Amino acid sequence: NIPIEVTAPDNITKGTYNLAITRTPKTNSNLSSFIVSGASLSPSFNANKLSYTDTVPFSRQSVKLRASKSDGDATMSYNFAHLTTINRKSLEKKSATDDVIPILKPPVFDPGFNFPIWVTKASGSLTNNVYTSDLDLQVGENRIQTIVVAEDGKTKKTYEALIYRRK
Repeated sequence: NIPIEVTAPDNITKGTYNLAITRTPKTNSNLSSFIVSGASLSPSFNANKLSYTDTVPFSRQSVKLRASKSDGDATMSYNFAHLTTINRKSLEKKSATDDVIPILKPPVFDPGFNFPIWVTKASGSLTNNVYTSDLDLQVGENRIQTIVVAEDGKTKKTYEALIYRRK
C-alpha cells in the first residue's frame, strides 16, 4: 500500500488515500533445459514438448538428470520410477514407507496374479534453479518426470522421459 495525502484548495481539509498495487503471479511453467546425460532423448528438447524417449544398452547403468526452470519463481520437483511386476502377496508384505504406484488393480480372488507397478525412487538437489540427480537405471522401462508449477500455483507442466534399458 502506498499512502497518498491530498489537501483541498482550502488548505484545511485533508484526506488520505491508500493505493494498493497487486502484481499478477506469473504463469510460466516451462523448463529452459531438460538433459538426461547418458541418454539421447528424442525428440530434441523443446519447452512445449512434454514427452521424450530413448533406449539405452544394458551396459548403461545410470543417467544424470539436469533440468532448469525458465522462471526462478516457479517450483520444480521430479519423480523417478522403474516398471516392474508384483503380485498381491508380495505387495501386502511391502512396508507402508515403500512408494509403489499400481498401474492395474489386481483381482481380489487371485492372490498370485502378477500386475505391473511403478516403483518410485527420488532424490536430487536444486541449486540456482537447476535440478540435478544421478539415477540408477533398472532393466526395462524407467520413467523420469520433472514437474514445474508456475508462481500462480495453478499452471503446471510435467515433462517426462521414458528410458528403456535393454536386457
